[in-house]
Amino acid sequence: MPTSSQNPIGDGKRPVGDNTPRPLPIEDNESGSYFNPKRASANTVILDLDCVMDPEKVIEDWFSNVMMAMIINKEIIRSEAHSWSYILATTRGNVRAFLEGFTDLVKTEMWRDSYPNILVFVKRIVDQIYKQFTGQTYATFQSERTLIHITDALNHLEKISICDMCYFENYCCEFSKYFYICPREQWDNLVVKFIRKLPNPFNHEVLDLFNEAVRKQRNSLNPTICTAPETSLGLVISLTRDLLAEKCKENILVRDSTKAIGKNPRLCCEKYKNQIPSQYGCFSEKKRQQRKYKRKSYKFKKYKKPYKKKFFRKKKFFKKKPENSKGKIDKSKTDKKKFCPKNKKNCRCWLCNET
Repeated sequence: MPTSSQNPIGDGKRPVGDNTPRPLPIEDNESGSYFNPKRASANTVILDLDCVMDPEKVIEDWFSNVMMAMIINKEIIRSEAHSWSYILATTRGNVRAFLEGFTDLVKTEMWRDSYPNILVFVKRIVDQIYKQFTGQTYATFQSERTLIHITDALNHLEKISICDMCYFENYCCEFSKYFYICPREQWDNLVVKFIRKLPNPFNHEVLDLFNEAVRKQRNSLNPTICTAPETSLGLVISLTRDLLAEKCKENILVRDSTKAIGKNPRLCCEKYKNQIPSQYGCFSEKKRQQRKYKRKSYKFKKYKKPYKKKFFRKKKFFKKKPENSKGKIDKSKTDKKKFCPKNKKNCRCWLCNET
């Protein structure tokens, strides 16, 4: 007989009578859930790097927020004590414990070497945090991240394509996102690449308009005044939008321009309706006429046979045995074979004259 302390039923996972407490799952265990990796929070005022998966982004956001606060509030940077107190107040967990371990001599040297430039003072603190929690300095991280971003942006701009002008705004948005990450030395080639990726015939027409606009801009510039770069991505986007609007104005019906005619790309002129002159009541909508079938009618009331349910009667079914199966005699095998001369089928005995 099992005792009251035993489990006579069992749960399939533990033997009967094993009442040892099970460990709580991670989501139910208070001590375990604290050590779960987590993403960066939306709070950029407080720097907390405990169990954070992307500390670089958290440190960068906190650094920008601290610099903004010190520029606005001059009381924070009035003395070394005020600055350190503010930085400690905006940190939590391991970061605060790390900064509190600095000796007074280290704090004084960092403040003396950077004062009155408060930006240098904060950057030195950020460098110390980067070295401790990411293994590299802030300058090294910035240079490596910039190089990686430039390489990814160039590859993305090389592979992006557009085949339908209805998605021109989406194309502009994505191209612009990676365009401004690339260095300025490559902007000229990227602008031309933006134009050449447009579907035919827009790529040739926009390129001609762009070259004409750049030529006029160069002739009107004053060489003694510093101006914006000539090859502007915004200029190409504006020229393309104007060209699309002109194409839509040439079409009398806006709905006709949404259809592809041959190999020409669609225009999707609904975006430029405000720039197209309207035509009120000039065209009627053509509807396809459908043939209406007349229902057959009878002079007298048609007799309908009442529905009668059919009952199923069980019958005995026997499976037909296949030929040459067990239980059926094959006569071809039981009969004696006749041996006739010269391969004859029927022959008579020369003695008894029997077949």
